[in-house]
Amino acid sequence: MEKIDRDGFLSAWKKQAEVLSNWKREGKGIMGLVLTDVPEELVYAAGAVPTSLLAEDVAFQEADKHLQGFACSYSRSVVERAEQEELDFLDGIIIPYACDTTRCLDLIFKYMERFKFYDCLRLPKRVNARGVEKYFRAELLRLASAISDFTGEKVTDENLSESIKLYNRVRSSLEKLREKIMQDGGDPALYLDAVKSAMVLPPEISEEALSSLVKEEGKGEAVNGPRVLVAGKMAEPPGVVDLLTNSGLSIIEDHLTVGGRWVASTVPEGEDPWQALIERQMERMPFSGIWDNRPSRASYLIERVRELKADGVVFLVQKFCEPAEIDYPGVRRELDALNIPVLELETDLRQSSLETVRTRVDAFAEMIK
Repeated sequence: MEKIDRDGFLSAWKKQAEVLSNWKREGKGIMGLVLTDVPEELVYAAGAVPTSLLAEDVAFQEADKHLQGFACSYSRSVVERAEQEELDFLDGIIIPYACDTTRCLDLIFKYMERFKFYDCLRLPKRVNARGVEKYFRAELLRLASAISDFTGEKVTDENLSESIKLYNRVRSSLEKLREKIMQDGGDPALYLDAVKSAMVLPPEISEEALSSLVKEEGKGEAVNGPRVLVAGKMAEPPGVVDLLTNSGLSIIEDHLTVGGRWVASTVPEGEDPWQALIERQMERMPFSGIWDNRPSRASYLIERVRELKADGVVFLVQKFCEPAEIDYPGVRRELDALNIPVLELETDLRQSSLETVRTRVDAFAEMIK
């Protein structure tokens, strides 16, 4: 694949099929990953190119045959793209059992039979229950075997360790970019574009592009407004991050699933790469779809608010995302008890106007000044 320039890298996630076509010609299997927590390192070590399937604003015509209208727009967009043959560049697809809707996707894609390879990664629903490490190791080994049978390339400790190191370098560069942008007053939307492209592209391409991008990004225009953390699943619809910054809010850290949670998910580099993948999953930033009886998700946010001296928290809750909608009230209650200002924005991928949201953001920014 030819070297990709700065603009090409930042926009790669918007033209996924086009930028991955060269890898198809080179005989590399392209494996689509539904969000979230399918280990890219494992897929890459098995000889396939993992590419996350991100949210896209598409007109829903066929998705309603499979999912109710109250399913989240992300899941419906993935199904619609498959029905419209927009995912035919994929050789296979892996769906994680992360919530009830992804469990539905598991059954839907089995019924579709659109891909030469299909699998469902059954994530442990509790991160620290008895026997969970043994279970997850068996599940990772099962998935590795299935992909290897498809690609003809066996996953060894050696190539898995090398894949882990490569993805760790990609994530390290993204972390540097995030710190540089959010501490020096740069554009958070640029950083999130870089994250999405890194989730879509082969890691060696991302590593090279990010190395240049980190060097190029200089000090931006400082934002002196209230300092906020942004949490949630993804910054959708497009424009919501610009809306926050244009209202005078200074985003100093994100805890988005398509963002900081992916960036912070480095894997320990040691003798047993399988155990390292397990440890990463057990220690990952809290996620609404997985039960975690360590200190609550709110306590994690509270800790970061205090460490960074943030003025408030903005939650982006995707409409009809049941885990997030169930989780949020408890998190809000704990933040309220400590008088930490919180703004919840229920957004939708297909939301055509942000004007009603703008009024609430402006009011929040004014309140916490």
